[in-house]
Amino acid sequence: MTTMTVELPDALFAELQQAATQNHISTESLLVEMARHNIQQIKAEQHFRERAARGNPERGLALLDKVAHR
Repeated sequence: MTTMTVELPDALFAELQQAATQNHISTESLLVEMARHNIQQIKAEQHFRERAARGNPERGLALLDKVAHR
């Protein structure tokens, strides 16, 4: 495991500690969860952008029209 030092504004650190306390987890565990969640969001967005780049807009719009008329 890697150790990392991060400088946070005092107000943000206080909010982080409060959120961790409310969720009954350590500040470190909350940071790990937040990092994991953000990385998943970034990967999902990249995946959808890649799919959109390969897609056919006309076909997609035609499918939406077809579904709307059902």
